[in-house]
Amino acid sequence: MAFANTVMTALSTRGKTVGRGPRREHLGILLLLCAGICIYGSWVPFHFVHKPLPQALADFSQINFLALSLGSRSDWAANILLFLPVGFLGMGVFRVDRDGSGHDWILWVLLVTALGCAASVLLEFSQEWFPGRVPSPNDIGAQTIGALLGGAAWTVGGQQVIDWARGWSAKSDAGLRLNNVLLLAVAAHVLSLALPLDLTIRPSDLWHKYQADQIRFVPFQDLVSQTSEAWLELAILIAGSALAGWLLVRLQSTSERNRGRLRLQLIFGSIAFCSILELMQLLVYSRLCKVDDVILGSLGFVAGGLLLPGATPEDGTHAPERLRFRKQVFLAIYVAWLLLFYWWPWDFTWNPESWLQRGQDSFQLPFAVLCAGSYAHASAEILRKTSLFAAVAILANAMLEARRFGGLSRRSLLLATWGGCLLLGILIELGQVALPSRTAGLTDIFLYGMGAGCGTLLAAYLRGSQACGAEGPSASARSEATRAKI
Repeated sequence: MAFANTVMTALSTRGKTVGRGPRREHLGILLLLCAGICIYGSWVPFHFVHKPLPQALADFSQINFLALSLGSRSDWAANILLFLPVGFLGMGVFRVDRDGSGHDWILWVLLVTALGCAASVLLEFSQEWFPGRVPSPNDIGAQTIGALLGGAAWTVGGQQVIDWARGWSAKSDAGLRLNNVLLLAVAAHVLSLALPLDLTIRPSDLWHKYQADQIRFVPFQDLVSQTSEAWLELAILIAGSALAGWLLVRLQSTSERNRGRLRLQLIFGSIAFCSILELMQLLVYSRLCKVDDVILGSLGFVAGGLLLPGATPEDGTHAPERLRFRKQVFLAIYVAWLLLFYWWPWDFTWNPESWLQRGQDSFQLPFAVLCAGSYAHASAEILRKTSLFAAVAILANAMLEARRFGGLSRRSLLLATWGGCLLLGILIELGQVALPSRTAGLTDIFLYGMGAGCGTLLAAYLRGSQACGAEGPSASARSEATRAKI
């Protein structure tokens, strides 16, 4: 009874709120969003077939829920990751800004795990009406484990994560904001190399991986790649390592940036960073592990640490005149590289009838193609395409801010940034309609828009509180300026 009263109190009270960061309402919205993603992924491609409820219950009851098997590592990892944020956010809705007492956290974790298990069972049961989907006890077991791990993760550091996120929205100097964004970018880069998280430490698996030529100790065996996908992977590897090198330099104080010492730190830091990433990929069963990545990633790390700090002013204020032209050049080069990649090998056909047919075929249900394939491919595609267009949005907003076309407000510039990046994504997909070797689809446009939205929000964060919608300096800033003049 006491625990039930505590549950009702947690649901009825708003808890203390700090700053402008995430509160219970925000966590609830994110929880609903995660639930919607779970439902969408379980029902896609939405081939609904009517079945009487008694028959659906009879068919579902024939599943042996105790017959769990390891099956596919990627399937287990995907289902665990699918419900991990559900458990984390569920605990957050109950426990954010509330002090724990005694061992109550165990009861809360068990409650969230039970709710997650019940939701998983209902989700698998609903697949009885979608013949393309097969209810599986493995999915229920993995999703329940995910909810359990998510709830446990909240007890370990959930409140600290919320406080850290609130620190992001708090007023801070431009240098700290840039460090936070770089840290987020490096974390996304590391995650992209670890997906689909089908980890293994079994010697037999590693031996099979070696025999399949997925472990290469001899460098530069196939340096000249034959596919555009391989060139993209190489570019992402070098770019992610360059951002890590830039972050390493920025984390040092200006007084500590001795040139000789800095070069040594970059050299040894690059080798350590890239070696750890490659060791991680060694333990990811579906990932290729090779010495080339260590060498090329280290070169990118050192280059980023030496060259990128000069791309932005140290004080984070408006870019000087000499940098404005650079931003336009960087954006133009990046957009040209995207077009080169997405339209390669440029085998355009000038057949309007073929364009019309391929255009009609592209209007498929969003994300249905990704769900039909492997989880490894889907996770890599989502993270890669959103990251690419997030970078476009950041570069485009930096260029627009430097130019301030027509004296537009910051909010208008942010909307122009997102809209321009979305139009670029639509242009890329329209171009792929005329490319027989490429496949256009609504899924990619959704991913481009999501990535552009994330990049626009990060650009607003980099610009400070004024970029988040204000038309000009805030009242407090104006009063400070007035007092300074007096």
